[in-house]
This record gives sequence, structure tokens and C-alpha cells, in this order.
Amino acid sequence: MVTDNMRLLWVDDDGEKRFRYERRILQQQGWEVIWAEDIDMACSLLTTEEFGALILDQSLPFIKEFTPTGIEGGYLLLHWLRRGNLPEQFDLPQGDTPSQPGPPRPANQRLPVLFVSAYYDEELRWQMEKLNGDSGPVDIVSKPVDQQDLHRFVARVAELREAR
Repeated sequence: MVTDNMRLLWVDDDGEKRFRYERRILQQQGWEVIWAEDIDMACSLLTTEEFGALILDQSLPFIKEFTPTGIEGGYLLLHWLRRGNLPEQFDLPQGDTPSQPGPPRPANQRLPVLFVSAYYDEELRWQMEKLNGDSGPVDIVSKPVDQQDLHRFVARVAELREAR
């Protein structure tokens, strides 16, 4: 039987089939992998179900064809998860306001997160540091996700679970 803390939510708009191999690795280690292809689906799952970890793609579109001020949808989802709201600098033109999701389940707000980025720079590092710390760990890896990155992340999640 898979417990809530062995359920992993993977959020990526590239499609579930692209990550079959990585999913198999996680399943062999006892994880039930739940897939979400967009932010709305991810928010819905994070408000209604509990997970033990999250793998999150940085470059999720937040609103189709619209990424304001260079902030990617994955970062917005992580900000909502940690803080329960959108960043203050996120200012959408009138009429483009997304539906505000309710707050995430408390158990999910501190999830260990593997943040997957096609590029890594100082701005991303700075943004992640603001959301890291006592809110729950955020590890950043480059895309494509490497098998060793998955193993390190799963090992870290296991260590955190044992420390509780």
C-alpha cells in the first residue's frame, strides 16, 4: 500500500510519456507518481490531496501564451504552494486574471521540491532562496532530469522523512 508520503506529484507540460523511464525509477523505489500537465490541475491536486514530494518544471505556462515579466509558471506555482498567494510583482493586465486557487493543504506546503529548469542563473538561484529554508527544501536540477538527480532527490526525501 502506498501512503500519502510516498505519493509524488510531477508537474510538467511536456507530457507524461516523455518521462516514462524516470517514472519507472520512482515506482521501483515505492513511489506512486501522479501527473499534472498544467498549473490548474496541479493546484487542484495540491488543495485536495496530500503528497510526499513534488517535481516541478520551471517553464510551465501560467496563462496560455502569456508569461508576465519573465516569471515562469513553475515559479508561480511554487510561490503559491509556499506562501498561499501569487507574488506581489505579478501584475496581470485587466481581463487576464487567473482564477485564484484556494490555499494548498497544509501538509503540502512544506513538500520537498525538485525544481527542474532548462537554464540556471543567478536570478533563478535568488528566487529559489527566497522560497527555500523553513518552508521546505527546494533542489534545482537541469533539464533533462538525470537518473542520478532523481536518486539524490529521493534519498534526500527519505532522510527528511526519517528526521521527523
